[in-house]
Amino acid sequence: MGGTGNVTFPATCSKPIVQKFINQGLGQLHGFWFFEAERSFWQAAAIDPECAIAYWGMAMAKSTTTSGPKGVFSRWPSSVRTR
Repeated sequence: MGGTGNVTFPATCSKPIVQKFINQGLGQLHGFWFFEAERSFWQAAAIDPECAIAYWGMAMAKSTTTSGPKGVFSRWPSSVRTR
């Protein structure tokens, strides 16, 4: 997705495509595209469920909306929630 700036935020995730979704999501966060950012981070987590920064990104995207981060935590895998 273009138009989100050139963001590079190194993450220790298992697949290179996950890094692209993380970078895209961060660019979207900084551009105030919160819904799109959450979707990018969800995609990163779907590919690599152990990529913690993807869940951080989802929480950041949700914390800026009126609904808040409440619903996002319950959908995380239990292996991530218990850390």
